[in-house]
Amino acid sequence: LTVLRNDYLPLHIVSDSYDFALYKRAILYPKGMQSTTSLTPLEICSCCRGSLLRMKPLQLTWALANFQHYGHQHLPVDITEAFKGALPFDLMLISKCQSSMSLKWVSVKGL
Repeated sequence: LTVLRNDYLPLHIVSDSYDFALYKRAILYPKGMQSTTSLTPLEICSCCRGSLLRMKPLQLTWALANFQHYGHQHLPVDITEAFKGALPFDLMLISKCQSSMSLKWVSVKGL
């Protein structure tokens, strides 16, 4: 789980929907957890599983711990409501902007 940590994220945006300390401060998606209150296996895709179970585990580019965690549950109410009322087109524009920034970062870093 240590490869899924990000100690640079402020603690106030970390999810409170699972036992953060029990999961060794790993940034996880609660819907992929069998239990949020006890240490149990996680549901992980085969690509991620292969990277995490290597002799020397790797953090994937798109892992939540790799600055892909947005702390949605801690957004101000007006922003949360704006997301809830957003049309699919609005969300696609936001997604397009995020993916463009990510691709630029990946191409600059040479990953």
